[in-house]
Amino acid sequence: VLPQDVTLEAIQALTHQKQSEGKEESNPTVPKLDASDWSKSLEGITDWLGNFRSCEDVPLSYTLRMTLRVPESSEDPPYGENGSSYSSFDEELVARAPILTAVANASDDDDATLEQSGAFAPSFIIDSNRVYDLLLPLFNDTAALPYFKTGKQGKNGRKAFFGVWNHYLGEQMMDHYATKYENQLMKAKYLGESANSNFEQFATLQKDLHIKLDGLKRQGYPGIDERTKVRYFLRGLVHESMNAVKLSIQGNSEIRSSFDSCGWHRGKGAQSAH
Repeated sequence: VLPQDVTLEAIQALTHQKQSEGKEESNPTVPKLDASDWSKSLEGITDWLGNFRSCEDVPLSYTLRMTLRVPESSEDPPYGENGSSYSSFDEELVARAPILTAVANASDDDDATLEQSGAFAPSFIIDSNRVYDLLLPLFNDTAALPYFKTGKQGKNGRKAFFGVWNHYLGEQMMDHYATKYENQLMKAKYLGESANSNFEQFATLQKDLHIKLDGLKRQGYPGIDERTKVRYFLRGLVHESMNAVKLSIQGNSEIRSSFDSCGWHRGKGAQSAH
């Protein structure tokens, strides 16, 4: 921090941040595990841990981040500076909180070796123990418990969490889920308004499947681009009431390039279906 960085605006921003630190929700809603959608379930756990603060007042979700090492500050502008990828101080803290010691973080050892043996930062060891205690009740009485208990020795919450993650969402499962969700997108159809199906349900299903596919990106899934999303959407509009809407979307290159930009067309489509 340089003297010119110490501005009234910067200090006021940090004052608000300080007010949020030292506090955590007393009873944050405990996530429910859904064995049919492990991507959503494990993402929910990560979000839930963000309600708790570490021993150094960092959101506890930092212990489960995908990147083991902290980014080089010279190549990663902090929150508030031009080019920063962070939307809040907490988001930056999650990315920068040390999991490894400074020596291990700077070493040439591969990440797989470091995940197993560290050396881990003292603060992380304390936080990881707490994460294990917080998560154990969630996995008790579930089929995932044996994979969770891979982190039992030393109460390594990070290792326990990724034991479950790697089993259900590892590389061997990513293609299975990606194919499943892509097939559901291709087969989804709007057949008109009825007691059991309507346009809003069709559009919501499409968006839900997009979110599930995006959740697989952490496992290496490349994702589907916006124009592909729109093509799946248009392909499913098989009811004749949607013909004008389809032509309108197909004739507008800007809207055709973004699923969310089809929003007013979806509303128009629902009205015409009625």
